[in-house]
Amino acid sequence: MKSKRTWQVVRNVADKALLNLPVTALLGMAVPGLGVAVTLVDDQAHDAVVLALLICAALGGLSIWLRHTSDGGYKEVAARLARTLSGGGLPVIVALGRLCSKNDAIQAQAAADILIHQIVAAARRTCSHAKQPSLTRAAYYKFGQDGYLQLVSALWGVGSPRSRLGVDGDHDRDLLQFASNHLRVKRVDDISREDCFLDVLEMGKPRYKSCIASSVGVKEAGLKEGLLVVVSPEAKAFEDSDVEALRLLGGALAAGLAHVRAL
Repeated sequence: MKSKRTWQVVRNVADKALLNLPVTALLGMAVPGLGVAVTLVDDQAHDAVVLALLICAALGGLSIWLRHTSDGGYKEVAARLARTLSGGGLPVIVALGRLCSKNDAIQAQAAADILIHQIVAAARRTCSHAKQPSLTRAAYYKFGQDGYLQLVSALWGVGSPRSRLGVDGDHDRDLLQFASNHLRVKRVDDISREDCFLDVLEMGKPRYKSCIASSVGVKEAGLKEGLLVVVSPEAKAFEDSDVEALRLLGGALAAGLAHVRAL
């Protein structure tokens, strides 16, 4: 009986502590911080810092979940985070951990290719409020040596994503400028009604209406990596929580790619 009461006291204290965690600060520091850690820290300290930042992200997610259990206003945020981290994001975290454990450049690049695929799959699966989520498409572009964006991985289905971005017209140049700024995000609710640079992702006339995009890079290390995009044929298929989920995935990808560059 005493042990049960003690456990209840400990649980109440833990709940209160987690409920009062600064969630935005935790997630804001943890995800971009991974990129800084894998770039600037070496040896055993490197592993410790990466682990600490992953724990921070996990604590932030747990805090949001607990808030959801006591406040219905957190329902959407909790559901989105659960889908991103534990649903689509669990393979991402595993792939990121394996990549950060590689000290050989060739092995790290192979692990990075797996991480990119998992990131694109998670973005397509989790970053959408579309009525037909199966029609959601996602892709990742990286900066090539020529300064343009090259298609690396795509789950696109209907239509064909352009293999190279940044070579034609004002919108292409605006897209390059956007991708050059670290972890910026953009949402377009209906591409046919807005004059936006995100209308250049497909060959010919776009078959998508709404789009979200996140640049991928590590500001502190001066690294610009590429662009992560998700599109849907439905108008208004994305909400603010989808944008933040994509930013989170973009931060995880930036962290992994920064590790590869550091080798």
